[in-house]
Amino acid sequence: MSRTFRAWQCVGALCALSPLLPAYSSEGVREVPPSQSPQVVVAYEPIRPGDQLLKIGIVAGYQLYIAGQNGNNGSSGSGTNGNGNGKLLGGGGFHLGYEYFFTKNFSLGGQVSFECYRTTGSNYYFSVPITVNPTYTFAVGRWRIPLSLGVGLNIQSYLSKKAPGLIAEASAGLYYQYTPDWSIGGIVAYTQLGDIAKPATSSRAVGLATIDFGVRYHF
Repeated sequence: MSRTFRAWQCVGALCALSPLLPAYSSEGVREVPPSQSPQVVVAYEPIRPGDQLLKIGIVAGYQLYIAGQNGNNGSSGSGTNGNGNGKLLGGGGFHLGYEYFFTKNFSLGGQVSFECYRTTGSNYYFSVPITVNPTYTFAVGRWRIPLSLGVGLNIQSYLSKKAPGLIAEASAGLYYQYTPDWSIGGIVAYTQLGDIAKPATSSRAVGLATIDFGVRYHF
């Protein structure tokens, strides 16, 4: 048998055994199939430190109680008939707000609202509350549950009287984040309004229940 024939036999044997040999690169390092390559798993965080949001919504409110005295003939900065028994008959407006998250739960922001309430005597009480709001937000799936406190200044006007007041509020909300950038929902709140008046016997305190619906833009 010629040497040429034996050489071709060796080549054929090597070709037949080649599928059984481990796969090696030209450098002698075994190649890892793509299905076996390491996979990086990124944990999804619904809220991260540094996240921010802008919010806008409409608000409706109704007076729960009023306390204090302020003279007669409807001269109340809280929009009443002046005898201690008047009230805001209901109203509403809209609000704009901003929040910055320092942790995945805690944020600090501010809000300004523009509201108008009809009063006894068919008059109108105008209010522009400006508040600073620390908020703690729970995240459950796509749902966001913000719990917030707010304190600030209330710029108010009734008839010919314009006077600053104080505002404090506590609120709880529920939002659904349907995309990474947008969420929609609402908030219920208790709001306490107070006049800044001298003497103190001329001031009033008003408690309001409010509800608002709005959207938030996350960035």
